[in-house]
Amino acid sequence: MNLSTPPIENHSLTAILPILSHSFEGLEVLLSPFLVPSDTIREVILICPHTILSDARRVLKKILSYSDTVDHPNISLLPYTSSSFYNSTLTSAAFRVRTEWVLKAYLLSPLSISLPVGPNGFLRFPANSSRILATSDLKVAEYLIPPFVAPTHLFSRTFSDLADSDTWLAFGVHVAKTHLETIGGLVLPSDIKNLSCCEQNSRLLSLDMTQIEHNPTGILTADNDGRTQKRPASASGRFVLVVPYLEDVHAFMPIVCRLQSVGHIASSSDTMYCSSEDCTLQCSTLSHTAPTFHNWLDSLDASPDVVFALDAQDFLSVTFTMVLLHEPYHKTTLIRLPRADIPTWNVPEITISVITDHRPHSLQRLLTSLTHARYFGERVGLRINLEQTADVETLRVVQDFEWPRGDVYIHHRIIHGGLLPAVVESWYPNSNDSYGLLLEDDIEVSPLFFAWIKMTVLRYRWGAVYFPEHWREFHDYLSIRLSEYSMKIHENVVPDIRSNKWVKSWKKYFIELVYLRGYVMLYPNYANFTSLSINHLEIGSHVKDQPEKEYLRKKALFMLPLMPLTNTSVPLFPGLLDLPEQRLPSLSSLPVLDLMGKLSSASDLLERGTKRRTELTSCSATIFLTYDARELMCLQAFT
Repeated sequence: MNLSTPPIENHSLTAILPILSHSFEGLEVLLSPFLVPSDTIREVILICPHTILSDARRVLKKILSYSDTVDHPNISLLPYTSSSFYNSTLTSAAFRVRTEWVLKAYLLSPLSISLPVGPNGFLRFPANSSRILATSDLKVAEYLIPPFVAPTHLFSRTFSDLADSDTWLAFGVHVAKTHLETIGGLVLPSDIKNLSCCEQNSRLLSLDMTQIEHNPTGILTADNDGRTQKRPASASGRFVLVVPYLEDVHAFMPIVCRLQSVGHIASSSDTMYCSSEDCTLQCSTLSHTAPTFHNWLDSLDASPDVVFALDAQDFLSVTFTMVLLHEPYHKTTLIRLPRADIPTWNVPEITISVITDHRPHSLQRLLTSLTHARYFGERVGLRINLEQTADVETLRVVQDFEWPRGDVYIHHRIIHGGLLPAVVESWYPNSNDSYGLLLEDDIEVSPLFFAWIKMTVLRYRWGAVYFPEHWREFHDYLSIRLSEYSMKIHENVVPDIRSNKWVKSWKKYFIELVYLRGYVMLYPNYANFTSLSINHLEIGSHVKDQPEKEYLRKKALFMLPLMPLTNTSVPLFPGLLDLPEQRLPSLSSLPVLDLMGKLSSASDLLERGTKRRTELTSCSATIFLTYDARELMCLQAFT
């Protein structure tokens, strides 16, 4: 396999050279290659113990005074205080460089290879390491020791945290995470002249890693005279999927086909095609033309907005996390999915249920925010529930509304029901994979609200929507409560809570069930109280006419900032993935608050609810069935 590898650009190389007191005699010889004009080297950093810094300056000044050349690369000294700081000083020197490449000794005319390259490479074994003998070809190594040349971007600050007593082994492990075959470096051939800048023989870049980019309208195509043309890109955003195995590609195909159907694109010049029953996708593999993630991202027609990869335990995701720290990918979002969630991505069926009466302007605002949100190719059903008293203008808003994301169902009451049945009867799950989002018309949602729902449902199997098992149980519980079969309707189930006064509100009874069962709800907690939805607190069933000053005071408490689609124009707002380690934390690590906002625990909530159940029903029978309101209230015979 021939690999066309050009030399690095002029003045893009920095040399980092360690010196000790016994190095002074040979320092002039060591520096001689750098004391002449160079097309490649821009600067030289000498690192030395602080104890010999004065002597090093004196010797260096003497050497430079003998030199007749004035346009040699810049030379500087960087001291370290003790041997324990040697490793950190090396990495600190790499951070200080202003060129694209770092040299650890004599490779003065390197090729543009995105891995460390040098003469001394090693393979690791359980008990020791074995040095790799040079042959007529480049050899793969797990790590190199100086001298070697390497791209500066490999010396990220992530590596500084990993560097220990064995700096170069740690660096090799770090580099391997940026390469698909976990390569830590390349060992030069015995005859370096064999390295031609135009035809370099290499066998290490045959990779079995596959990546997908879906591209229905922006596929790179070649016309008759061989020139590559790009069709206009979609404004919807560019998505790419990066997975390690073809099996992952096939598992993810339904998801990516949905993304393709709504015009999200990304293009690469090195492509093939992957097909399924639903669509044909543009695919590519890392190859000799794009041997690293940097090369592959650079080959796309534009930087992707979103990269889908597997979770953090997959080394590709770890690699992309580091790669995306660099320009021009700061604005690219990495979404990491557990492999186990890929087959279930399309399983949750999320339905949005809107409840409205006679507030046409409020309804229009809600529907507009829903329309402008991002659904990532998902089909989402919408139910609009109209009260019997809905006015003509509200009916016109519904009639004129278009919903391209899925089916729309309109329900119009012929007998006035009030808010309790309007909400409770607005949605009912048709299976255990059916989830409901209930929105009254004074709500407005963030463009990213659906992304939050998807994240939490897949991560925790619950989140920002009502789940089928709980909503069915609530229907049964509400029937029991309204029938007064178990207790009088005026009985307070939850002690000393404000909702006991909400006699016409469905939330009063839902809070009761939550308390008795020890249930919890998941809430986001972004900086500056940034929210995925807000309540405009408009006059209606819950909010009565009152003095304007008092109304505005209460409304101000509800008017939180909505999370925007992108935070590039409003940098003070957090983004969807501004979370610990850019991912949703584990369920066990989340704080649990009770109804009063006090820190508690899941076990305490359950114990408290069980105790109150016994007090109310005089029933201490063990609950065996989950989501069964009849057993909860000791009414197995209730029908």
